[in-house]
Amino acid sequence: MKWDSSPVLAAGIIAGLASVSQQALALNMGNLVYEPVEPCRIVFTPTSLVPNSPQSFVAYGDGAALAGQGGDAAGCEHPRATAAGGVAPVAIAANLVAVGALATGGGNIVAYPSGSATPAAATINFVKGTNIANSTIIGLCEGSSCTATAHFDLMSRSSTLPAVVDVQGYFYPQ
Repeated sequence: MKWDSSPVLAAGIIAGLASVSQQALALNMGNLVYEPVEPCRIVFTPTSLVPNSPQSFVAYGDGAALAGQGGDAAGCEHPRATAAGGVAPVAIAANLVAVGALATGGGNIVAYPSGSATPAAATINFVKGTNIANSTIIGLCEGSSCTATAHFDLMSRSSTLPAVVDVQGYFYPQ
């Protein structure tokens, strides 16, 4: 079968997806299930990320839980928060923005589960003076490494700058 990449076909697929309820759309990804949500701001760093100093954030919660990290005052609860057993997500799909317009220089940000080792690879690279956005999947802490105030960490490697995280969906174990 040959893949048809025509704009008409792509527009039809996008229009068809737009009509599907976000609650009804759950993608099976191996041993994880992805549930999309309306984009919701969970982080706008009230103070800038400081080089080589991880900051912890929550990936969901009510307005009070998110207020201190610049999140939506109405809160961003994950879809299974009130389900039987309250299954916690293990990762989020997010849009991460490095606010380079306010950076002290260029560099990169890493995003990773709280309580785990800092990864060597960057999640997003940025230059001073330019805001850069990147869609990414951020793993969340699990088990004893998880606290009520630390689901994931963000760390700038070389410059001071603000960051923004908008969650777009949650990954759950099957």
